[in-house]
Amino acid sequence: MLDWLIGIAGHLAGLSGAQIARIERALPATSRLIALANDPKTRQLLDEAQALYARAQPLIEEATQEWMTVGPALQIVVDALAKRVATGATRAQAVDHVRLTLAHHLEVPAP
Repeated sequence: MLDWLIGIAGHLAGLSGAQIARIERALPATSRLIALANDPKTRQLLDEAQALYARAQPLIEEATQEWMTVGPALQIVVDALAKRVATGATRAQAVDHVRLTLAHHLEVPAP
């Protein structure tokens, strides 16, 4: 397939047969990649991967929206924990402080 494509492009560009052959020899990895892509097993795997992605895409978009919503809040929590630890609190004290603060603001009962 690559030979055909390079041949057509080369002839359209006015290259000689020898120039086209040199170009083909200079692209062995591309040639093997195209051969792999044309393999029936590869085609089947690519089709299955495409179908899986199509099924997963709505979930990926939903998860992206969740992280766009939760991400900034999570960053605030991480910053609050780091600040408490940096000011001398233990990790456990920092977690308790953040937990109580969140419970107060979110009206969630503290454990």
